Amino acid sequence: QGGDVDECLFSAPLYESELARCRFVVGSYVRCRLRKLERQCGYIIADDDAYGRLSDAEKTHAVKYLDLIEKHHRASLLEDLPEPFRDERKDGDEACPEVLAKAISKAPALDRFVFIKANKDLGDVQIDSSGETAFISKGDTHALRYGPVRDYVLDGSLSLV
Repeated sequence: QGGDVDECLFSAPLYESELARCRFVVGSYVRCRLRKLERQCGYIIADDDAYGRLSDAEKTHAVKYLDLIEKHHRASLLEDLPEPFRDERKDGDEACPEVLAKAISKAPALDRFVFIKANKDLGDVQIDSSGETAFISKGDTHALRYGPVRDYVLDGSLSLV
């Protein structure tokens, strides 16, 4: 029985360290996702396809965040403008996502490099507008521009790493 106690005393800190690491990784993921959602909030709400991929909690956060941004802009800028230049909508009116999308965010940069992992064999995949291809097999990891492989990511053939 003494060996069991020694083993527990040795392994308990390892489990605690691993649990702390997992909490850190999940927390970092959530912070990164929220930062991205807030940075591109207007675009995501205006784009039905992007909005549909959000979870219910993310949709709620995005709508509330966009409302807060609109109220902030109204209070800090529009209230100080002369009457002819003010927005006609009042506080109770619904926000116009298309207008706010253009005002507070831009579309995501699809030409940025991302790390992808292949979930199945794809063969030759076009990776840029010049026609260059890359052979992608199941399990391969590549660094490619997101735009050309976006459809593969959305259908699950590739995963972002």
